[in-house]
Amino acid sequence: MFRIEAEMLSDVGRRRPRNEDAIDQRLPATDEAASVLGPIFVLADGIGGSVAGEIASREAVSEVIRAYYDETLSPLLGDVIEDVRVRLRNAVRAANSRVYSMAEHNPDMQRMATTLVMAAIRDDLFAIAHVGDSPAFLVRDGQIRKLTTDHNFAEMQVRAGYLTKDEAWTHPDRHKLVRAVGRLTTIEVDIVSDVLRPGDYLLLCSDGLTRYVMPIEMMAVLKSQSLAEAVPALVERANERGGSDNISLIAIHALPEDGSELEISTASLPKGKRKMLIRRFRLRRLRAFLLGFTAVFTAIISFVSMKVSNRRAG
Repeated sequence: MFRIEAEMLSDVGRRRPRNEDAIDQRLPATDEAASVLGPIFVLADGIGGSVAGEIASREAVSEVIRAYYDETLSPLLGDVIEDVRVRLRNAVRAANSRVYSMAEHNPDMQRMATTLVMAAIRDDLFAIAHVGDSPAFLVRDGQIRKLTTDHNFAEMQVRAGYLTKDEAWTHPDRHKLVRAVGRLTTIEVDIVSDVLRPGDYLLLCSDGLTRYVMPIEMMAVLKSQSLAEAVPALVERANERGGSDNISLIAIHALPEDGSELEISTASLPKGKRKMLIRRFRLRRLRAFLLGFTAVFTAIISFVSMKVSNRRAG
């Protein structure tokens, strides 16, 4: 078994007048009935101008957390992973109804909507629910993998074969959402689930972070620092490179139940086996060093390319 460590931070950035991102979590106490459902972590990136985006993201996050634990909305199912998936889907639908209703009855909020990405953890399972272009990542075994597909125009063009990934990165419609919470009366929700392993990291981000910090760089920072140090360091890195949008990050780490880092004891192993593991450990350390170096080099190249593209566009 393992315990969950989490850190989250939301920052207005360098150019926006207000923060339209919202983040929150609920960690039910062991004596609560809700503790059987486990913790949930939620991030939203609001859109709509004026204060509407701020309201949309805040209301969506609050409603998702409330609805996830609502036994009337989602009676407890016998299958754990199916129960989590149903709860997440119903929670997003409840948030969609909440935001849509507020926009419908208030002329100043008619254009408001929001992205949503969330992680629910139950026993040794996790599930990610997602609408919009706020991504989720899994860090496991020295690799980082994006778990979500962006619901924006540029990504649709990539999937259809009309754009390359590089072209989508600078496409003028790359932030134009084709799916968002609160835009329509109904909502389609993407959900992915998997077994959570000790040592795994789950990352929930707004695009204000991923615009400036590459996934491989996120992993390098997480591996080299504690969560309490890594989360503000990544947010600050995005600010240093432009901070053109609000920046939000939730980082979740699955640790062994005693809270220690994962280690391999070799004392009782045969001599040949010990040598093999020691050699493998040294190779992992070398790979970690090379990974960090590559992340920094990639980030520099990306930053320079972005500057050149902006200069040409100007």
